[in-house]
Amino acid sequence: MSRISVVTICMENPKELALTCQSVSRQTIRPRRHIVVDSSSSENQEVMRSIAESNGAAYYWLEPSGTYGAMARGLEELAQHDYVIFLNATDRFAGKRTIELAERCLHLLENDGANVVWGIGKTVVSDQRVPYFLRFAGSGEKMWRMLSRGSVGIAHPSMVALVWPIRDSGIFERRWDVSLDYELSLELGKKYGPPALFPFAVSYYDQNGGSGQKPFITLVSKSKARFRVLGIRGTLAVAPSLLWAALRFLIRKGPSGSITRTLGALLGWERLALEPNEHFCSMRIDKDFPDCCDQALINFPA
Repeated sequence: MSRISVVTICMENPKELALTCQSVSRQTIRPRRHIVVDSSSSENQEVMRSIAESNGAAYYWLEPSGTYGAMARGLEELAQHDYVIFLNATDRFAGKRTIELAERCLHLLENDGANVVWGIGKTVVSDQRVPYFLRFAGSGEKMWRMLSRGSVGIAHPSMVALVWPIRDSGIFERRWDVSLDYELSLELGKKYGPPALFPFAVSYYDQNGGSGQKPFITLVSKSKARFRVLGIRGTLAVAPSLLWAALRFLIRKGPSGSITRTLGALLGWERLALEPNEHFCSMRIDKDFPDCCDQALINFPA
């Protein structure tokens, strides 16, 4: 049985929930548990419940309490030593073998003596122009440096973490901030060390959520998170982060995908034009991890 569970939160979006649940139910190895926490109105509750349960997920309704309140409710249903992936409605696993590959990666790391508290995988992002890979480091130490400087964010559907450190952090009790998933990554890195890296595409992340649409509000929120977790040193990263956020905003609003790709390449982003159903993992990463994701489940925007 898998050690990885999935928590999905949703509200009034049955179409997106169906795509997310299908990407979980089609896995070659099913998660230990798939928890769907829904805050839809009474008119949509039965539809949302039917979608979740028909895909093997356990359904729970929660009075609207924000994104992180719903995530916390999902965590309540999981065992302390489960690993969890927060795959919200609109997010999807990148391929049919995501959980299988994550389990194998955990096994390889543990065989090398690692105690994996949290890890990050590659993320396929859509910004309504061209899908691309989110910036990804070559080592956990480098990924942690980029996170703590604010030069890269965290895509929660590609983070795999043990349940108990998240609960111990109390992070989801602070429901007033839009960047608590980023703050969680800082908390985990500070207490337990750099993340393990999962060298394959874990998820598809829709950047049209709140943080994607409000880049400067998100920047301020991330700066506050760095101050709370890392102290005054963390706030020194505000200037380069501000430039980074401004460039990202301008590039995303640019007149064509070619500008996105060209400027992204100059700035060091790993932006790759991807075709529908492309095999993200088709190149061999190293001799110990030659797997491919098998088949993408993503329908990219036109």
